[in-house]
Amino acid sequence: MYFQVTFAGVSVIPANASPGTGQFSGTLDTAANTLAYFLSVSSMTSPVTSVHIHGPAAADLNAGILATLWFAQGPTSVPGNINGHSLDTLRVQTSASFTPTINGDSLQALLVAGLLYVDVHTSGSPQGEVRAQLVKHVGSGLFGRPGGS
Repeated sequence: MYFQVTFAGVSVIPANASPGTGQFSGTLDTAANTLAYFLSVSSMTSPVTSVHIHGPAAADLNAGILATLWFAQGPTSVPGNINGHSLDTLRVQTSASFTPTINGDSLQALLVAGLLYVDVHTSGSPQGEVRAQLVKHVGSGLFGRPGGS
């Protein structure tokens, strides 16, 4: 199952006028229990501090952090940008514990249901500067894998 979304300030709750943008692409492999992902953001108004998966929540609601995808480990070379920085894999197996009530199986179920979003936090917008709801994408997937399954 493949996910491809674009970040925007208008998707944050409450919406903002950030010029920031970017993309998140991910492939959920239910056999291997992994979410392989790539993220890139640019034009943020201040340095990026972290990127998280939040949920469960519909596109018009906020929710708590379930998993960290990226966090600043010091000054970035270009403040406000992560250009092709993260190409990584998140383990989503049953034994993974994201919160006391969310494990790998339930995280996968929330992902399939469209109840997760990725939020990019910056020093100027610690509650999130840009956001994208994770929804299934039909088409070719990350690394050329089919995206429609």
